[in-house]
Parts: sequence; structure tokens; C-alpha cells
Amino acid sequence: MGYVEMWVEIYAAVILVYMFAEDIIQKRMGILKHASFLNLQLSAIIMVVSDIFHHLLYRYEMPENSGVKPSDIAIIVCFIAYYMTLFFFIVYVRKYIGQYRNVPRYYTIASLVVCIVFTILWILSVINGILFKIEDGYMVPGPLYALGQLGGYFIVILVVVMIKRYGEGISRQNMTVIISFSLCPIIGVVVRSIFKIQSVVVLLFSLTMVLMHIIIDLENGERVRRQEAIIADDRIRIMISQVQPHFLFNALNSIYVLCEKDPKQAQEAVGDFSEYLRANLESLETSRLISLKDEMEHVDTYLKLEKMRFQEQLMIEKGEVLEEIRIPALSLQPIVENAVRHGIGHKKDGGTVSIGSYATEDEYVVYVKDDGVGFEPESVDDKGQDEQEEILSDDGGRQRRHVGIKNVRERLRLMCDGSLNIISSPGNGCEAYITIPR
Repeated sequence: MGYVEMWVEIYAAVILVYMFAEDIIQKRMGILKHASFLNLQLSAIIMVVSDIFHHLLYRYEMPENSGVKPSDIAIIVCFIAYYMTLFFFIVYVRKYIGQYRNVPRYYTIASLVVCIVFTILWILSVINGILFKIEDGYMVPGPLYALGQLGGYFIVILVVVMIKRYGEGISRQNMTVIISFSLCPIIGVVVRSIFKIQSVVVLLFSLTMVLMHIIIDLENGERVRRQEAIIADDRIRIMISQVQPHFLFNALNSIYVLCEKDPKQAQEAVGDFSEYLRANLESLETSRLISLKDEMEHVDTYLKLEKMRFQEQLMIEKGEVLEEIRIPALSLQPIVENAVRHGIGHKKDGGTVSIGSYATEDEYVVYVKDDGVGFEPESVDDKGQDEQEEILSDDGGRQRRHVGIKNVRERLRLMCDGSLNIISSPGNGCEAYITIPR
């Protein structure tokens, strides 16, 4: 073996060892049958390292030495590791396909028998030369050399049959790598006979192991992204399920107040609210983004109910509603509710709530402003702590603020990379800005 070939093989060994150590430390192959892949990697490492030692030892041995030499022991270890690699490859493929379909155990049993038989044949050939002999560092075919190749061919056939019968769920990338790995023995024999590259099989196995490792990393990354998306979707659904009862409770509470003050208006409010629920139930339950126009319908229904309660003490100013803006369902209504109940509702003479939207070069902005009592910024956790804190009102009583702010912030972040900023001070009202990238 030439120096260039030897150094390429050493480089391959270093890469394989690094990948093996990294996988053990991070334990990231678990979902793809961690143990079987580690066994495959380890046997490939032993194969590469023993082949390197064989060629190194052969260079410094005396030709007249008889019997089994250190280089012979190294090549025996290489043959053992070679067929171990083929066997563990079958085990890995079976377990990988087993994620999608049940593969009979007799595939691994058959491969184990074949690998043991041919390992023995190649080991014996070191002594009797029946399959090969080493001359000047090169492998020269023996009288039954073709017989020795049947083990590798059998493994190829076994893999093809497994994939043909049970491999519907394998991705195209993995299918390519698996087929390439199984063809290494055949390709290696052809290339070695034409170009006299002694370690071509070992190098092909090493290259395919690297490709397999990359594909597994990509699949694991994609799997993690899918899991994160599922988790995020579940969190959104949970948060929306928390908002809906809250909205329903406050709407019904407004109707309850009207029942005592103005039964006729309460009856109208019940009719409006029933129609709202019937027409917008699907929108309330969605975990997808909806248009700002649709969200304003929820807000208008809420404000209509609150207007019946507060009468002239509650004034509404509506700015432009940009139809291209899309936001999470029920993300604007809790902010408006805070403005009405805890801003205007605690101001003796009432006040005005302004709602609108506008666009800048880089983002959309939806605003809710009120000229109510305001509050100290420290009284509401600007990071979004989802607790209803009690703070002193102007008349010395207690008031509750901050309804679902963390909920709104979290859904804006998860669903549209948006944010919610609140600006306020005692006696100067409150301004809330929803910002969404364009």
C-alpha cells in the first residue's frame, strides 16, 4: 500500500473514531437503534485500524520469517471486523426498517451464519492461501478467490430483499446510502482488480459510514423540528382553550350586570352574543393565524356588550384596519378588555379606547390605547408573567390588571414572530402595541 493510500486510511480512521465518540457522548442515535449503529461504527473502526497495522507491520517484517507473523494477525482481525461490519449492517437495516414494518428475525440469523463461515474461510486462507496470498504487500487471488466473494454478494442480496419487501418507509437518502453500503464489497473487488488499490473496500466502507452518519443527523434534526412544531401547536391550543372560557365568562358577566340595570338590553345582548358564538365558533377554536378584520369582529362584539354596561362612559375610536395583517385568534380582545375594565372602568368620568393599525417599511403595528387610570409598569410583569396582580386604584380600593398578557405574548412569538409592548404611567392611560414583521 502506498503512502498516500495509507494516510487516507488513517484520516478515515480518525473521522470514524470522532463520530463514534461523539455519538456515545451525545446519545443522539437512540431513536434509530443507538446500539446497532454504534456496533456498526465500532466494527468499521476495527476494520480500518487493523488494515493500517497490517500494512505497517508488513513493511518492517523480515521476508524469511516463517509461520504466522504480526501482519498476519492484523489481517485476520481485519477479516473478522469486515464480516462483523456486514453483520451489524444487516442488524441496523433490519432495526431501521422495523420503525415502519416488522422484519423477520431470520434475516439476521442467515447473515450471522454466512459471516461466520466466510470469516473462517478467509482466516484459514492466511495460512493455506486458498483464497489469497500476500506478495510484496499486495493481495494476490488464490485458486478459490471467487468463492470468497460469495459472502459479500449474499449480504447484498439479503439487503435488497429486505428493502424490496419491507422498506416502503425508508427515505430516498437513506435508501441510497444503504444500497451503497451493501454494494461496497462488489465495487471494492472490481476497483481493486483494475487499479490495484488494496484498501479500496475499507475506504468505501468508511466513506459510506460518514454519509450514513450525516443522513441520520439530518433525519434527527428534522424529527426534532417536527416535534418542536407539534409541541408549539399543542401549547397554542392549550393557550387558546384558556382564553375562550375567560372571554365567555366576562361577556356573560356583562350580560349579568345588564339583567339588573336594563333587562331589555340584556335580552338584546344575549341575542347578539348567541349569534356571535354561532358565526365565529370555528374562528375561536382555530390555532392558525386569522385576519385582523376577523379579530376585530370579536372585539366589536365584546365592546358592544361593554358599551351596554358603561353607556356614555365608554367611548370607542377606530382607526384603520389593515386586512393584510394576520394575528393569532383572540390576541387583540384580551388587550382591549384590559383597557376597558382596568383603564376606563376605574376612571370616574370614563374615557376613550382607541384601536387601529398601520404599516411601516419592516413591520405591521396594531395598537390599543386608553386614557384611563394607567398603572406603574412594575405592577405588571413586562416579561409576561401570567398572573392577575392586585394594585391600588386612585380611590384606595383594589383593582386587578393584566388579563392574559403572557398568553398573548407567547402566541404572538410562536405563531408569527410578533411581540407585545405596553407603555403606561399612573393617570396617563395605557398604550399597547402588537408588532409583527412584514
